[in-house]
Amino acid sequence: MQFPITDWTFERYVTMWKKTKLHDALFASIKVGIFASVISTILGILVARAMTRYLFPFKKSVLGFIMLPMVFPEIIMGVGLLIFAIFAGMQLSLVTVTAGHILICLPFSVVILISRFEGFDKSLEEASLDLGENAWQTFYRITFPIVGSGILASLLLTFTISFDEF
Repeated sequence: MQFPITDWTFERYVTMWKKTKLHDALFASIKVGIFASVISTILGILVARAMTRYLFPFKKSVLGFIMLPMVFPEIIMGVGLLIFAIFAGMQLSLVTVTAGHILICLPFSVVILISRFEGFDKSLEEASLDLGENAWQTFYRITFPIVGSGILASLLLTFTISFDEF
């Protein structure tokens, strides 16, 4: 392949796909994206539930702190995380990359899930608990079906953000 590219043909895509380094990079990006999206969505569920269901001091400050990665440029976050990982003696790997992506994706997940948790009446959960269900059964039978679309939206958006970054 040479630059400037004069013509786009299907053969160029076949040639590019035959390079195994591209396969490794693609699969690494998919792995990081999946793990980052699942973990940030699980953490987002916990944070969104806490923010919408409980009263505690400095609630707005905690939410603001969680939202900070949305306002910082990603390069600043990346360099800061790299410096932190080096000073902490962490080995740089896909695990550290995934941790950084979780930090970047978590605010997006929280925003989506807070809107879903605020969108339904918590008396449905209270009624389920009053009727003898435990907390896990209530989440599985009542909460999850109602916020399921938000969970799916969070998974898709955070995967897209993570996949775009790596």
